[in-house]
Amino acid sequence: MKHPFRNLLLLPILSLFSVTLSRAENLLSNGDFIGGINGWKTAVTGQVTSGSQLKAEPLSEAGGKSGKAARITDTDEVAGVGLVQQVPAQAGKVYELTFMSKTTRPNPSQMGAPGYANIQFLDAKGAWLNNPKAATPTGTPTPEELKLIKQDVCNFALPGKGWQSGTITATAPAGTVKLSVGFKAGNAGAGIIDISDVVLTQH
Repeated sequence: MKHPFRNLLLLPILSLFSVTLSRAENLLSNGDFIGGINGWKTAVTGQVTSGSQLKAEPLSEAGGKSGKAARITDTDEVAGVGLVQQVPAQAGKVYELTFMSKTTRPNPSQMGAPGYANIQFLDAKGAWLNNPKAATPTGTPTPEELKLIKQDVCNFALPGKGWQSGTITATAPAGTVKLSVGFKAGNAGAGIIDISDVVLTQH
């Protein structure tokens, strides 16, 4: 005896299975910061001014889908601080980084960019491949060579604008073995940046 309704009952299950498969996997660990800032490294760059604050810390209550976030605090006008995570990558593959950010300033009169997110593609020796400032076989990059080198960055939300989304889409160049995702505050200005819902996918 045939059961015509049996297949109908399976349709919602198959549909849910298909949707699950279609969602790209997040290549980053703890991108929602539910685990604090575990899986991320704090990096300080530049000459630190005495008495300034340069730190990264988890927030228990913030915005974003997870309700969690990481806060990067930079009160130094010279040095910078950020969160970094590296993952394996393949040359020729397209990577997309999405995130949410919110920026505030301790002093509203301060000028300068609050910071940015970036993707750095690295070779087996750790050299930054998509770096416009890197030396080329001819020495200092010529204007023609600079046009071929794309620095993959996205600025944080402007101060006072609340939570804003950001996206970077980048193709791994030849020689890539891993990539570094970074969220950096400074060095051109001071600010407090909250980061949430960080997702890195490969297409």
